[in-house]
Amino acid sequence: MKKFERRIILKSLQVEPNWIQKLRTGLELHHILLKKTRLSNVVPSKQNSKLRCLLIKDDASDEDIAQAIKLLKAQDCPHLDIEEHELVIGYEQLKAEEALKFILPENVIPPTSFETIGHVAHFNLREEHEPYKHIIGKIVLDKNPNLLTIVNKVGTLKNEFRTFTMEVIAGKDDTNVKIKERDLKFEFDFRKVYWNTRLCGERERLLQCIQEDDVLIDAFAGIGALATMAAKERKISAVYANDLNPNGATYIQENFKRNHVDITHRVNNLDAREYLRALFAERPWGECKGTIHIIMNLPELALDFCDVYQELEIHDTVRIHCHCFAKAQPPEEEILPRLWKAIGKTIDHVSDDVENTEPTDTSMIKPQRLANNNVHTLEAKDISIVTVRDVAPNKMMYCVECTLPRSDERSNSEGKRRKVE
Repeated sequence: MKKFERRIILKSLQVEPNWIQKLRTGLELHHILLKKTRLSNVVPSKQNSKLRCLLIKDDASDEDIAQAIKLLKAQDCPHLDIEEHELVIGYEQLKAEEALKFILPENVIPPTSFETIGHVAHFNLREEHEPYKHIIGKIVLDKNPNLLTIVNKVGTLKNEFRTFTMEVIAGKDDTNVKIKERDLKFEFDFRKVYWNTRLCGERERLLQCIQEDDVLIDAFAGIGALATMAAKERKISAVYANDLNPNGATYIQENFKRNHVDITHRVNNLDAREYLRALFAERPWGECKGTIHIIMNLPELALDFCDVYQELEIHDTVRIHCHCFAKAQPPEEEILPRLWKAIGKTIDHVSDDVENTEPTDTSMIKPQRLANNNVHTLEAKDISIVTVRDVAPNKMMYCVECTLPRSDERSNSEGKRRKVE
């Protein structure tokens, strides 16, 4: 590990030993003290064996140091002379990104972010990282004691189950993970099902949309995380979860049982269109006292699946939450034409303001920023486009939400509506 070593000269403050604890924990030196992993910022004084020295970080300005000394002298802290020390910084003291800079060429930027799933770290390494992927994995493993397995995504996510090929680049070959979110426990094999830790904030937002006596239908439920959370936290009357991936459906069942979901629930393993047709034909919830929320988290294709709503008999208040990707700004210029084309006549009746607007004509669509600066609310009062997250350069994930008209409302206004071709 010699190649990781570097010698630096640091300033320090001479202090009496009985002042050490107070100065290390107080605010006076908080912004200038050296803080390194596995490295004490207290060393013996070279000039006075009775004193100790507090090491100051190398980027602390002379002005900041002088101001700190002034504050301490006002408290009658003795000595406070400046003394220089040579310090050897080795591999153990380096953060992962700092260590990576030692082994990567100058023109290769170290990877700085990864997704954590239980004991697994998931990277999407770039092509230039390929020759160094194993040492990258080793360093990240060394610097993160809670991690046991480092994987790298190989290829793109294109199959119908949203899973991807991954390679283990460091640690043990074990992708069976245990995670905890909102005090609920979930277990699954990360290789076999779709999961995204970074959507925890979106799950929180969706939960806030769901109220007591509502019904939740999750058409692309993954491992059943949102469905489980809603069942345990929101006092809903029933939860229905579906995933096309057989492994996903199995994990939903297991996670429901693991978290003691005891309200009315059902798990299916069907194509989402087939699933929604069958569910609305049966209406197992009976008379819904609240709102039926349909979650459609399949951003690449979910808008296209909305064509199924033209076929359904809807006798309750139904609100859809459909995730999608868009590159256009503002996003409604790309999202709404796809939604209108899929839902056709159904969406026309949500608002007269939107009904009379051509899909490509956005002059009537005036987004307003709400207080959280994260939601585009359109003139159509029941339609909103919520910004979820940035997934790639010039590519954002959104959730378009609207309330579907009931079947009797659609039939009563057949004459005034037109379908967007």
